[in-house]
Amino acid sequence: MTTDPSSPPGSRDLGRPAKMKAQARRLLAELRRLAGAERLRAWLPRLAILALVAVAYLGGGLESLERSYLDLRFDLLRRSASGDVVLVEIDPRSLRELDSWPWPRGHHAAVLNRLIDAGADMVAFDVDFSSPSAPGEDAVLEQALAGSAGRVILPAFMQDVRGDPALSLPLSRFARHATVASVNVQPDSDGVLRRMSALVPWSSTRLVALGALLTQRRDLPEAGFYLDFGIRVEDIARVSFVDVLTGRFDESRLRGKRVILGATAVELGEQIAVPAYGILAGPLVQAMVYETIAQDRAIARVAPLPVLLVSLLLVLGLTGRFLHMSWRRSTLVVVLGGLGVFGLSLATQAILPLSLDVAPWQLSLLLAYLYGLGLRIDRQDFGLLAQGLELRRKDAFMRQVVEHSFDAIVTIDNRGRISSFNRAAERIFGRTAAETEGRKATLLVAAAQESEPQTRLALSFHMLRGGPFELLGQRADGRRFNLEMVISEMAVQDEQLAILHLRDITAQRRAEAGRKTAQRRLKEAIAAMRDGFVMFDAEGRLLLCNSRFRDLHALGWEAPLEGRTHEDILRALVAESPEHQLREAAETWIEKQLARHRSARSSFEVELAEGTVARVSQHRTRDGGLVCVYADVTELHKRQQELLVAKEEAEAARRSMSGFLANMSHELRTPLNAIIGFSSMMKEEMVGPLGDKAYKSYANDIHASGSLLLDIINDVLDVSKIEAGKHRIEEDRVQVGQLLNSCLRLIGTRASAAGLAVERRSDVEEVELRADPRALKQILLNLLSNAVKFTPQGGKIELAALIDETGDFLFRVTDDGIGMAAEDIPRALAVFGQIESDLASRHQGTGLGLPLAQRLAEMHGGGLELESVPDGGTTATVRLPAVRVLTPDPRVRSELPRRRQGKRRVANDA
Repeated sequence: MTTDPSSPPGSRDLGRPAKMKAQARRLLAELRRLAGAERLRAWLPRLAILALVAVAYLGGGLESLERSYLDLRFDLLRRSASGDVVLVEIDPRSLRELDSWPWPRGHHAAVLNRLIDAGADMVAFDVDFSSPSAPGEDAVLEQALAGSAGRVILPAFMQDVRGDPALSLPLSRFARHATVASVNVQPDSDGVLRRMSALVPWSSTRLVALGALLTQRRDLPEAGFYLDFGIRVEDIARVSFVDVLTGRFDESRLRGKRVILGATAVELGEQIAVPAYGILAGPLVQAMVYETIAQDRAIARVAPLPVLLVSLLLVLGLTGRFLHMSWRRSTLVVVLGGLGVFGLSLATQAILPLSLDVAPWQLSLLLAYLYGLGLRIDRQDFGLLAQGLELRRKDAFMRQVVEHSFDAIVTIDNRGRISSFNRAAERIFGRTAAETEGRKATLLVAAAQESEPQTRLALSFHMLRGGPFELLGQRADGRRFNLEMVISEMAVQDEQLAILHLRDITAQRRAEAGRKTAQRRLKEAIAAMRDGFVMFDAEGRLLLCNSRFRDLHALGWEAPLEGRTHEDILRALVAESPEHQLREAAETWIEKQLARHRSARSSFEVELAEGTVARVSQHRTRDGGLVCVYADVTELHKRQQELLVAKEEAEAARRSMSGFLANMSHELRTPLNAIIGFSSMMKEEMVGPLGDKAYKSYANDIHASGSLLLDIINDVLDVSKIEAGKHRIEEDRVQVGQLLNSCLRLIGTRASAAGLAVERRSDVEEVELRADPRALKQILLNLLSNAVKFTPQGGKIELAALIDETGDFLFRVTDDGIGMAAEDIPRALAVFGQIESDLASRHQGTGLGLPLAQRLAEMHGGGLELESVPDGGTTATVRLPAVRVLTPDPRVRSELPRRRQGKRRVANDA
């Protein structure tokens, strides 16, 4: 090695730092260049994907897919029509019945007049009136248009004549009485109509589309829009043209409506391809234009720029993520993302009149996925090596997990010998791994179980797998304990090993035994309760109940109630209880009970099976469950009801007694006043000496008043004695004919004076009865007196006596008087009860006649039955039991024994 002698010593060492700095700067520059190139390589695929998406989208390559999505959203998002539009259609039936085409314009004029008369708000014609027809027909139509007060819309057409557009307007004589609107439509390139313009350019002006003009709105959309074909066209009301022409339609359906009149018959053409429905007639398309604008559903598409911005975000956000995802996860992301963006467009269109273009977003997802999938395939070779290293690391990790596991893990080979023994196994069994490896696994279980089949199978893993199994384990010092074992299988280098997962469950079994003992004691305590007990969980399922709860609900289920819902139990109670057989009442009752239990009330009463009434005390548990105690309060409830009934009866008796006293004060005062008055006149000889003839009349009045007073007092005393149980009947032989004669003779004078006819009907005159003659006469006279009192002049009364098919003897008094309602009969039979009526108010009475007759009949073992209809008369039937018939009529003598064998109904069933 040589050196330059001219160089000073140490000069070479001084130049080294400058060189190192220069090399570092060059290295940093290279690293920056490489980093920039790396970033550029990372950005270039993303930019290429975005450029491809933009070209496909802006160039129209995705338009057919977007149209398909739009049509699909119309199929999924259905909504009802407004009901404001009615279509009068020129349908095939109208063509058949009118049997000519084109129709004379007089038909259109007649239909227009009928629609206006029916109250239609506006009438829009989708019929060509651009050329003249017969003068008379045009005049009739012009007259009808003039009378419509400007409520008619006539169509204008843009027709292609030899390649040039030609404007087809209605005749000026028609147009000056109506508004002209455009009916032209422009389908998309695939021949399907999706878009419309509310304002259609015509030469130097613009015409409003017919359907848009019907809305009568001033804020019509300036730009074109997509029709909402999700509106149900079947909701639009239709009326046939010929029905309107002949007046066979419901005018109320057209009142205040907007009417579109046009051809829907296929024979007349004008069929337009549309989404969702396939083909619609031109008038129906105009109706859809109206519905779209009227319901603010004029759908607009989102501008391309926001769509491309979202695509950029998707490409930037997902391309890098797809590189780190598994192919299954990334595929799932692409599928769910594609469905998600379509769902977003569906939700947006459902809420707003807005159509999102989602095909660019789906294409962005797909291209980013394919790019990430390709890069992962390139990196797979490098991943295989790393995977082998990772497996070794995981193997060491799992060994540590096994060693530190809380459960004992023991592996045994196919000969039943222990291969491995972890630390938990050493702790549980008191043996070290060195002591156990290579020995039979049977040393881990109690010796007394070595001969048991379950133990042998459990330790021979190739014969039994799964678990858990319970058996007795044995420690090294000979102590036994409860052991739980789960067996799984693993293959290692063509050798089958069994993995035993073992756990000491001695403490768990002791706790479980204590829990079962506590649960048994709780069930015994609940079962011994006198009240019903039930517990439900937070979902309303029954957890626990005692037998008293079953008895109160009269449940016939043999299966356990645990797990049944509260509603199931109530329905079973309804099904087995006759008082809840009506379905509506049962559903109401069930809902009422469920609402009570859901409420915060802590106590309420409920009626259960067979009339049982229970007081329910309920309490919510911390976990949302419900504890209910059912106390049987049926007897208490009955006593309360009895006290309430007794109170009501006492109140009714008090009111009846008050009425009776008021009535009796009048009834007693009237004859007493007459007696005192006439006797005073006789005493004072006010009309002369006592020999005067007038005193004889006064004496008769005194006698009559005294007799009336005596009758009233007798009735009161009789009722009082009967009510007190001191009245006794004096039985004797009573001949029916003589009894009837006596009663008719006594009542005849009163009936004649009232202008009434009294008839008698009896074929048992010779029959004798065992009864109290005075009581029977009093019964019949009371009934006949009532009939005379409440039958207007000119009426008829009938007294009948007969023996019915059961052998009972009947007295029947029938009149055609004022009668009474069915609900008034119990009041008429009550003591001191009287029915208020115009005729009844003109007659005196205490209201004791019918109750006295009923009591006397009941004392004979019979009863009194009333049948009455307001203004239709009354029938009073006195029934005496067959045993009181002593000498039956010979005509019924042969039948009577047979009749008496049958079931006999007695009115008094007390």
